[in-house]
This record gives sequence, structure tokens and C-alpha cells, in this order.
Amino acid sequence: MRKTILAVVALTILIAATPVSAQLFGTWAGIGYGNCHPPGTTIYPWQTWEGKVYVPETGDIPVFEGKWKDADGNLGKFKGKMVPSPIPEERHFKGYWTWETMAGIAKGGEFHMVFYFLEGECTGTWTSIWPSSSIVGTMKGKKVD
Repeated sequence: MRKTILAVVALTILIAATPVSAQLFGTWAGIGYGNCHPPGTTIYPWQTWEGKVYVPETGDIPVFEGKWKDADGNLGKFKGKMVPSPIPEERHFKGYWTWETMAGIAKGGEFHMVFYFLEGECTGTWTSIWPSSSIVGTMKGKKVD
């Protein structure tokens, strides 16, 4: 428990640094590769995506949240929180992604995005609860504002 508290305090102090905040917070967009096969169809999560890194009013840990869509009209959302990073020039976010269908919203899997905020670039991976010919999908993007 003590290690967790120390990690959160260290993360909060690190986030408070103005240059980091200015370069990390804002809108990011990109593309993704891979597919998965929910029953009866194939979707391409993260094929095009856009998300925002921000600190929610109800907390002090940054969030990465947004939407994805594919060329076949499938779409979904994603949301993750910042986790400690072993490298000062990187910010890591882990969370989940969903797929929106006529029947409702399904949690499709998890993701891990790494932001190289000094370069304005990010890369990541996603996994799925459904079978996938790509096993692990990938994403890449850039800061757009």
C-alpha cells in the first residue's frame, strides 16, 4: 500500500511539471492495425482513432479517452488511465476499448498506449476478447492540438 501511495505522489508531482503537461495534454489521433472476429463479423478496432489526454475534474490522474472507427462502419470508444513509467520521457496509459453494436456496447478488450510527448508521437497495442488473426493489434499516432 505504501509503495502505491508513493507511486501516486511521484506521478502527481511529475505530471505537475508545466512543459510535460503542455506537451502531453490535448488531442491525439492516428491509425491502427489488426482485426478481431466477434460472432458473425470482423471488426478492425482502432483503424482510425482520436482521443484526448486530460485530467478529469474528479481526479488527479490523467486519462486518455476517445473514439475509434473502421472502414466498415464499426465504431467504439476507449478509456485508460496513466500508469507509472520507467522512462521519464514516456507516459503510459492502460485501459479498455469497446465496440458499439445495435444490441448495445460490448467491452472488446484492453489497450496500452505509450506517449513520447517530447516528439509528439505515440504507439500502442490492443488485445481482444474475441478470436483474432492478428493476436495483438497495434496503433500509432501524433498530437494534433
